Amino acid sequence: MSSWTKRVTKDLLLYLERAFLWVSDPPENVWRKIKLLQTPIILILTFIPILNIATIIATIGEMILLPTSTNYLSQLAPEDKRARYMSLYTITWSIGTGLGPLIGGILNDQISPSATWIGTGLLGLIGTALFYFFARRPKN
Repeated sequence: MSSWTKRVTKDLLLYLERAFLWVSDPPENVWRKIKLLQTPIILILTFIPILNIATIIATIGEMILLPTSTNYLSQLAPEDKRARYMSLYTITWSIGTGLGPLIGGILNDQISPSATWIGTGLLGLIGTALFYFFARRPKN
């Protein structure tokens, strides 16, 4: 595991331990319990705007990408095989959306956080090489 993952796991276990103490402590420790909740609340309130901005950016990207790519694919496909092309596009999109975070998380935890970026870069280079190869291939 990476050092960041270990630190976050340690913090989460500490918060769980503190939550257990919250339930088992006598009532006279109320002020200490209230102070204990300040850190998680501040962290949550700090990260919510960042998550909202990231969600907005991702949504705008999808709004631009999906209609453009499906339109391009429908123009590229022969009319009698258009449904096959669209179904294959949808399947590959779904597989990538499902397996991408899983593989990225495994690379992050088992090797290092930079392995995720290196793996993504290598896949991008392989995809670029395949596009270049198939674009230069003579058409029959």
